[in-house]
Amino acid sequence: MKKIPTLFERDPETHRVIDKLAVALPPNAIATRKWDGTAAMVLDGVLYQRYTLRTKKRKLSTRNPGGDSGLPADFIPTGDPDGTKQPGWRPVPSAAAYSFDAPIPRDNGTYELIGPKVQGNAERRKSHAFMRHGAELVKGVIANFNYLAEYLSEAPIEGIVWWANGEPVAKIKRRDFGFQWPLAE
Repeated sequence: MKKIPTLFERDPETHRVIDKLAVALPPNAIATRKWDGTAAMVLDGVLYQRYTLRTKKRKLSTRNPGGDSGLPADFIPTGDPDGTKQPGWRPVPSAAAYSFDAPIPRDNGTYELIGPKVQGNAERRKSHAFMRHGAELVKGVIANFNYLAEYLSEAPIEGIVWWANGEPVAKIKRRDFGFQWPLAE
C-alpha cells in the first residue's frame, strides 16, 4: 500500500492544509469513505498486515524478495524502498491470527480492520469488521477547499479518499483542517 498524497498543500508551521491543490484529481476520480483502523490485505485466502521492514545495515532492494534483496521470503513489498525502510505486507501469524470477531474476507483486496480493539475504536464500533478500501462511496462531494472544510466539519467520518482506475489518488482528513478526530462520545 503506497502512501496516499493529501489533496491540498500544508502550511509548514501549522501542518494544516491550505487552499492550494497538491494533487490534480483525474476526471474519473470517485470519492470514498476513509476508515480509521488498521490496514489489512487478503491475498489467496491469507490475511496480511502492513509492515515496514527496517534495516540499518544496507539499502533495500525489491528485486528479489527472499533472495539477496534483504527482504524476508513472506514479505510483499509495496512501492520503492526509502533508503533503509521498505513498506509492505507480511502474513498475520496464525497463532496471533486473529483475536477479532470479524470473519476474514474471501475476496482478494485491501481492507481497513475497525472495531473495539483497533486504534482506540475511533469508529465507535461494537464489533470488528473489515471495510473494503474504496467501496463506500461519498456521493455529491466536490474537491473544493471551502466545501470540503464545511463537509468534514459536519460529517462523522475520518475523511475521504479519491480513487481512479482502481488506485487511491488523494485523501483529505478532518484533522487536516484542524477538526477533532476521533469524535467525542
